[in-house]
Amino acid sequence: MLSRTASNTVLKMRLLSVTIGLVILGLDAISKIWVKGNLWLHYYPVIDGFFTIQYATNEGIAFGLFHTLQSQWKTPILSIFNFSLKILSSLFMPSN
Repeated sequence: MLSRTASNTVLKMRLLSVTIGLVILGLDAISKIWVKGNLWLHYYPVIDGFFTIQYATNEGIAFGLFHTLQSQWKTPILSIFNFSLKILSSLFMPSN
């Protein structure tokens, strides 16, 4: 069993980790909204003929799987599947 001080430290580190994760997730979402809203970023030559930033989307999951699936349920089903895998993997992680 952890001492009270160690337990508080673990709790603070977990809170810090979650906070950092949420900040990164928020910044990622904001940057994606910003890029989608600025058409000039869809194709932006940095060094003409050598280096270009191009906006592209992946409508599926890893490697474009399910990109041709046209269903209003695709995103919710894939999100639930992803969340379920995270829950299952956390159950099998070794505890200290």
